[in-house]
Amino acid sequence: MNEKHDLEGLMPEDVELRIIVNKPQVCPIPTGSTSSEEHESFYTELSEHHLHTAETAINLYPNGTGTVMIPVTVTDQNNRPVPGVNVTFHVEAMNPTGTGWRTEDGMVARFGTKSRNKIRQRIQNGRIRLLGTLSRTTAITDSVGSAETLYTVSHIGGNQPQMATEHVITAIGTDSITTTTINIGYDWMAPIPSVENGLRIIGAIGTHVHKDLVPRLQMLGETIARARWTYPVTITAGNLRWGGLYPPHFTHQQGTELDVRPMTTDGKRGTWQQKNYDRPRTQELVDLLTNIGAGKIYFNDPQIIGASRLAGHDNHLHVSFTAPVTNMLQLTDGTKPSPGNLALT
Repeated sequence: MNEKHDLEGLMPEDVELRIIVNKPQVCPIPTGSTSSEEHESFYTELSEHHLHTAETAINLYPNGTGTVMIPVTVTDQNNRPVPGVNVTFHVEAMNPTGTGWRTEDGMVARFGTKSRNKIRQRIQNGRIRLLGTLSRTTAITDSVGSAETLYTVSHIGGNQPQMATEHVITAIGTDSITTTTINIGYDWMAPIPSVENGLRIIGAIGTHVHKDLVPRLQMLGETIARARWTYPVTITAGNLRWGGLYPPHFTHQQGTELDVRPMTTDGKRGTWQQKNYDRPRTQELVDLLTNIGAGKIYFNDPQIIGASRLAGHDNHLHVSFTAPVTNMLQLTDGTKPSPGNLALT
């Protein structure tokens, strides 16, 4: 239930929406050709052209801004470049697929009712990309037989075992087709650790964080277990396996954000206004999270020191660690972490 509320982080403002799902186009028969012999000659010549791509696999992060040029070269049967050939490009989603990931209506439906207009607007204006886009879908080869298009990555990393993949399909007519695979995901994700009586995960679809946070969360859980808190800390949302857009969240994309329940007297979920809310323990939790590198914590109890108020954060703490995480994780006094640095009362 905590995943229905989240920090509404900003996406890049200057992204232009150009979602391309065009099918390859067959090169037209030259005008003025009327005989079947001329038609056959034209397509025979076309079928003898060969299409070459520089790379067959490329890795990008699911941030909606990464780009890569897709260059192609057309040669004849003697490996000589052929100018003036019409080349088509389009993008296909391979993994994950389905309307819930790749269509506007499907993605919008995965967000809470109060957030749906906002997510729809961001998809429509290009601040969120559900599929990689291309700068052009057709091109004519130049004097050295070359053509190119610029691919911009989507925001889809997904939660499946393998990285998300999209294909850029390049074609000459219907006979010569090449595929460039775009692998999409953050390679630094690792599972959130669980510590008996110290740290647990409940109800989270996204159970990953940046790998550099794992030892800190492990230490947090072990310290709480040694201090014999009555109930462990509960994480209700991390990040998806490969990062990127994580509905119904607007953030939680790069492995540096978590949702955590406030501490309660019975170990059950609740808000800061309810009778089972444990304010002293929640304050200790905020202090510990700050010690392990949390740069911003949102939670609406006005008496908690170190947290800021934000709509939708009555029943969970949104914890954001400073990015990049690597080489950042040290305590506020500059010392390296150790269990002694996380002393609890």
